[in-house]
Amino acid sequence: MRNTRIAALVAVVALSAVAGCTSDKAKCGGGRVPVRVALERTKAFMDQGASGIVYGRNITQHADAIGMTRALMSIVHDGATVDAALAMVKVT
Repeated sequence: MRNTRIAALVAVVALSAVAGCTSDKAKCGGGRVPVRVALERTKAFMDQGASGIVYGRNITQHADAIGMTRALMSIVHDGATVDAALAMVKVT
């Protein structure tokens, strides 16, 4: 049940991010990777001009899915550094 609610939250975040995009550049996730790698990839894509991201298992299967969502959103919406975003996630 918890993963279902988290998946719904992720979908809402993804849809709201996409709805606000004025560009067609977005990054979709891939296989499961360590937290720092996901954040570094996200930062790199945003720095290259991406308008948003879409992740699944790197959020829904993470022990701190809410922290991971906050970290990714901070990079996408606020231009946070990888280290600042990483501080938002409880890494297990």
